[in-house]
Amino acid sequence: MKDDSKCLIVDEAKTSFNAVHAETLVIKNTSEQSHEKCNSSGNLSTWESKASDPENNEDTFIHVKNPSSIKDKLEKAHVIKSYPFLLEQLLKEEQMLDSDRQELILKITESQQIKRATGYASILVFGLSGVGKSSTIKHFFNLKDEDLNSNDPEIPAIRESIIMYNDPEVDLKGMKFALVESPGIMNLGGLIKDALNLKAIESFYEIHPEAGKCFPNLIFVLISADDKRFDGPSSSFVKSLNCLKMLNLVDTVHPNVVVIITFAGHFARRTDAWTSKFENKRRVIQEIISDHLKIQAEVIALENNPDDEGFERNANNTELPNGELQPENLHNACEKVLQENNDRFGLYALRATRNVKSKEVLGGLSIKSEIFGPHEAQKHRDFLEKIALGDCTFDKTDTETSNSGFFSSLMKYLPQRLRQMI
Repeated sequence: MKDDSKCLIVDEAKTSFNAVHAETLVIKNTSEQSHEKCNSSGNLSTWESKASDPENNEDTFIHVKNPSSIKDKLEKAHVIKSYPFLLEQLLKEEQMLDSDRQELILKITESQQIKRATGYASILVFGLSGVGKSSTIKHFFNLKDEDLNSNDPEIPAIRESIIMYNDPEVDLKGMKFALVESPGIMNLGGLIKDALNLKAIESFYEIHPEAGKCFPNLIFVLISADDKRFDGPSSSFVKSLNCLKMLNLVDTVHPNVVVIITFAGHFARRTDAWTSKFENKRRVIQEIISDHLKIQAEVIALENNPDDEGFERNANNTELPNGELQPENLHNACEKVLQENNDRFGLYALRATRNVKSKEVLGGLSIKSEIFGPHEAQKHRDFLEKIALGDCTFDKTDTETSNSGFFSSLMKYLPQRLRQMI
């Protein structure tokens, strides 16, 4: 059997890249046994496709020694259609042997193995109403007010803002890093509005063409330093965590949560008092996260309006009373989480995005909570009523959505391009 390091394998069933080499491309459908058979057969000086019909369930393998006609061969195997972004750009004829591109595919591979999206990285920003979700995003990525597809409190929605970035080292253009801002949870609108907001978040991750059915690379869970009643099953913060758990977006195997205590300048003025209050709150929050989400999470402090609080500037950062630099502390926490998860593409995308000085930000998918009827969010309302009574359990079978009502409400709001993809 040939060395796996000499093969680029594309699994059509799982949409995954398992190994990389310029001379051999194997498009694999299912079994490892078939995979070995493909790897042990064929001649590297030729190519062949056993699945020119996309309905064919057999493994497809293409061997190419001269990559000059690789695109034609990929088109014949219906691969370009399945993976237009990655294979049209990463497998350009003249750069087939480029080691940097091979390394990037390996990063995508490893992130995909932990159920992250293919070639698309994202952060979900989640929290109660008024905790500073928009200002946190702008501060962290150095964005302006007009850059962000932010939530209007009068029209709650889950909104995606996409930072476009290029990587000249591998000649890649149009890469996407998505900032997904959820509507506020546990707001003054009552159970019905909260249920509709949860339905909008759930629907976003069901139908998104790139993020759907995957875990976000990172989830920012926000809590305000001014929130003094955040412990116990009746607290809004704990209820919001149970809502997040219900949405099945927290990866308990490869934890993807970073908790941000916002408006941290409100803790205290004196350094010793500020440090004491922050450390106490961090410790309690870590215990709450462990109890309710069953994970360990980084917890950092962030002042959303550092200039108003008189924090000293240090290059692109401001200094918190305990000497930590922000938002560098948030960046470090994100890097630690991504590295521990072996989410190499998420780490690559985060670094590339934050290093872009002039950012092009586009509006992405938005789903307004108001497009759903109360009956479509009934299971979410039932869950909210349960946690209001202190019952934090949730039957995962209840998370299966009835798509008939969902699509009838949503289709008229989606752009033509997305409607065609569904």
